[in-house]
Amino acid sequence: MILIFDFFDLIIVVFLAAIILIAGIIYLFYWIPNKFKLKTLSVILPNFTVGLIILYFFYIGLKDSFITKDDVNELLKPHGFILDDDFEINSNKTDSWEYFSQELELTVSDKDKLKLIRKILQEGNQINAEKLEYWTSDTSISQKDTFYYVTFIDDYSYGIDYYKTSKVDYKYIKERLTVEKLNNKVYFRIERP
Repeated sequence: MILIFDFFDLIIVVFLAAIILIAGIIYLFYWIPNKFKLKTLSVILPNFTVGLIILYFFYIGLKDSFITKDDVNELLKPHGFILDDDFEINSNKTDSWEYFSQELELTVSDKDKLKLIRKILQEGNQINAEKLEYWTSDTSISQKDTFYYVTFIDDYSYGIDYYKTSKVDYKYIKERLTVEKLNNKVYFRIERP
């Protein structure tokens, strides 16, 4: 008999295994001190462990909130984008199911917006949106240890895509910076397989 698990069955099995492991550790932290007649420690240790586990799950749930303006500047600096004026971080979303992705939404000053647009336009290598999909599906990107960029302009925004290869598995890492034309919103997205 062959058992075939799909992705969600695997998630359920891993989740149940983690619950059993955590419950076992908590029980051991109760049972071992209790066996040596240390009643106070047998109450404190499991409660402390449960508290740490709860704090860890809160951190996992709220980790998107823990990004600073210095972190944003560090993400933009390798591409030559520096935000001089004060800016606001509207949202920071991360996802890591199939691959890691992070998307930032910023509100920048008019001066920084113009500077970002000028930098995007100076990069040259403009390509329209129809060609962009074809260009990104090129398999030669992942086989070289190089750095590519593509600028694009559509009706609503200016943008630039950076592609670089990972040193580990030679799959591409894509970083996209988009500046909206109508308002001062800037989006920065990172995708890593």
